Formats: sequence, C-alpha cells, structure tokens
Amino acid sequence: MRVAIAEPDKGIRGALANCVNRMAGFECVAGFANLTNAVDYAQHHALHLVLIGQNAAERPGPFHIEELRSIAPGVAGLIYSVHEDSEELFRRTPGGAGYYLLKRVEPTEFLEPITKVLEARSPNEITDAAWQYFKNTVFSSPIGRSTQELTNLTQREHEVLALLSKGQQDKAIADKLRISIYTVHVHVRNIFEKLRVHNRTGAVVKYFQK
Repeated sequence: MRVAIAEPDKGIRGALANCVNRMAGFECVAGFANLTNAVDYAQHHALHLVLIGQNAAERPGPFHIEELRSIAPGVAGLIYSVHEDSEELFRRTPGGAGYYLLKRVEPTEFLEPITKVLEARSPNEITDAAWQYFKNTVFSSPIGRSTQELTNLTQREHEVLALLSKGQQDKAIADKLRISIYTVHVHVRNIFEKLRVHNRTGAVVKYFQK
C-alpha cells in the first residue's frame, strides 16, 4: 500500500515515514509540508492512502478528507494528531462521535486497523475496517461482566482507574492522590487482576463500558 504524508513538522514527517516503511505491506512514497501538495501528488501518482496531520491545512479536519476525495476519489485519507502531553491530547480530541479510543501502540503498529484490507485497496473499505477495528476493541468484553468486575474494585482503585482513563501517568496519579508511585503500581496491578486485563488500554475500555 503506497502512502503519502502531509505534515508540516519535518521531524514528525520523517518519523512517520520511517514507521510506515517498517510495516509489512506499506511503503511511504512521498512526504509534504502541506495538504495542497499532497493532494496534487495523489491526483497524478498511484497512491492508496494519505496520512493528514491536523496542522497540515488551515481548515478543520473534515475538509481535508473532502478535498482529497473530490480530487483523488480512489485515495483514502486518515487524519491524525500528535501530542506530547496526555492532558492536551484529551482536550484536543474532537467531539461529535459516540466515543474515541486513544490507544498507545508500538510505532510500527499504528496502521493496524487497515492491514486486513490491503488487497481491496478501496477507500470505503479502509474506512470501514478502521471503524470496525475500534468497535471490536471497545466491545470485546460483555458489558454486564465488566460492570460486575468493576464493583470488585476498592474506592482507591476506582480513583486510580478514573485517572488512568484520562491519560494520567503514574507520577501524576501519585501526586494527585498524594500517594507514592510504588503504591500506584500496586493499585494498577490489582486493577488488572480484578478486571482480567493485561494492560491499561484494556482496563480503560472496561471503565468506559460501565
């Protein structure tokens, strides 16, 4: 799958290109500082996907996709954002959808939702695959069981889990609850055991299913 990147930050653009090229079935063939040049490239070259940074154009995100579709209807587009601060990430997440799943993954796995439709290479199928991936991740466990498991948490574990759901790191949780980082680690381990999950993403998913 041939990929182009529209990202004004040269460092981020290079890092994304490196990640894409390390993924099986993907190749980054071009990178641009703005969306206009990326769209022009998509119009005249064989391309399957454009990764669009939120800062690649002045207009809101949906206009990026509409512009791309109108000029290069056979090319899919995915909008992304990059934030170093977890709080800023949650503040900037756009509203309007039923939910968003903000998930930490390995750098070479961030296009995982669409790897299963490499052969189809249809923009609509790529979009559907991404949606289905997040839907399956969120609803992977029965809601009734999740609610029951949450009742087994202590008050302090509920407080820790609530902060985890906001993207808080261990040190921030320790400072906010006025406990040691070691104690936070103990609570997190207990949360994993009681919710029958193996990572923070799984715990947060169950928290939002309550």
